[in-house]
Amino acid sequence: MDQNLREQVLQRVRAEIISGQSLPGTMYSVPSLAASLGVSSTPVREALLELSRGGLVEPMRNRGFKVVEPTLTELRNLFDMREVLELHAAVLVAANPPKDLPAVRGWADQIAKAVETDDVQLYLEADRAYHREFIAAAGNE
Repeated sequence: MDQNLREQVLQRVRAEIISGQSLPGTMYSVPSLAASLGVSSTPVREALLELSRGGLVEPMRNRGFKVVEPTLTELRNLFDMREVLELHAAVLVAANPPKDLPAVRGWADQIAKAVETDDVQLYLEADRAYHREFIAAAGNE
């Protein structure tokens, strides 16, 4: 299986779900998605199974994968965990100055631009990259 194709499908479907383009209840059929993306079924199936393990979709026997609606408790838990991790990363970055953080600043600018232009896709990409760079600056990979 081409790991790169699986990752591309994974990122695309995840972005569709997170951005709200694919609402809860939306069904993903492996053959249909594979055909629309011009790839074989294997990377699509593997990507959807990974999203299932992450709780974004659930397998529906003989139908495909359905986008799930997160509960309010799950969303609160997610934001609580993110806050804990980001606070810890900020403490690590602050404890070892000076840090040259041009990449982090650049991604922060892209996030601001995305908000100004209401570009959800850019926001998601920039937000992910910002957090990846910030965590790397804290000494975590």
